[in-house]
Amino acid sequence: MESSNGTDEGILRNWLDSEHDHWVRAFVATLDDAIQQLQSACFDHHLQDLLARGIDEETAGRASLVLYREGLIDLFRFVRASGTLTDEVAWSQLKTEHRSLAARGDTDPAIRQALEDALYAAGQTGAGPHSLYRSLIRALMLFLYQYVADGPPWPGASASDEEKIAWGYAALQAIEEHQVFHQALSAYMQEDGVRPVLDVLLEDAVDAVIAHDANLCELERYDLLLSTGLRWVVGAVERS
Repeated sequence: MESSNGTDEGILRNWLDSEHDHWVRAFVATLDDAIQQLQSACFDHHLQDLLARGIDEETAGRASLVLYREGLIDLFRFVRASGTLTDEVAWSQLKTEHRSLAARGDTDPAIRQALEDALYAAGQTGAGPHSLYRSLIRALMLFLYQYVADGPPWPGASASDEEKIAWGYAALQAIEEHQVFHQALSAYMQEDGVRPVLDVLLEDAVDAVIAHDANLCELERYDLLLSTGLRWVVGAVERS
């Protein structure tokens, strides 16, 4: 995307619209990765660590399942609270998809039950307004694209996927801590040259979007938003 210097809202709106589906796909991939990483942490590392400390297999297994269930609750609670999903129908569809994934192969019934328990517990969390989430990701896309433009040089389309992700990590490293990230985004949204543009491009008031992000920043898995942003911005720069 060529810079419009905040003067051509039409170009920005078209670009944001074209990037929306890319963000959604990045979030889905990030959530899937987070679940796989959680499984590995609980059953490849935590469980083996307990066994190595002499804890019997049954006790170690139960402890790992509890850790897995609580981790899933945090993940799905963020999905609910963020407003990622359009409505309760979308939440039902997400639950069905993850139940189907868990039912494939020889997944331990106890792990499937942990997922079921986590989905039920997370479902008690109120769903955040979807319009606020759409406004937030629009602000995030503008912020991230501009932020990485001031960072290390893009390695080029011929670089490996690993090199591109490494570039993204390096570009965003200074704001990877949750509160720092929120503060940087908030400051960007309130800049004199940015806020009037956001007033036109966002569905919700700038202050409401900042407040929504502040609330999400307090949740355990705010990193889902940051990791999605990293995945998305690497692709966005490549697409440009």
